[in-house]
Amino acid sequence: MIEMNIMEINQGMSTDVLKTFKDEYFDWIYIDTIHSFNITYAELMLSAQKVKRDGYILGHDFCTGNVITPVPYGVIEAVNKFCVEFEYRYRYLTLESHGHFSFCLQRISKHPN
Repeated sequence: MIEMNIMEINQGMSTDVLKTFKDEYFDWIYIDTIHSFNITYAELMLSAQKVKRDGYILGHDFCTGNVITPVPYGVIEAVNKFCVEFEYRYRYLTLESHGHFSFCLQRISKHPN
């Protein structure tokens, strides 16, 4: 797939790499990085620009934190705040036995603001 130019790999922090793509470029974006409130919220805001109007923003670790090495996450708070402020809704939530759920968001209004 990479050799056929069907897929390419872009490495780096999502907040840096996403900026290199034109707006409304992606059909969907999946976030799974640092899990802090500030980084997650920044990723969501940037993803909203880079995903198509009818696209999806997805992410992992929709939970309160890592219980094995006690690290609190800010993902739930960031996603909830983003949904309210930018008119997104939950389309899907996964239920996984390890508790690190994934989310899928969709824009409520498909019309430009």
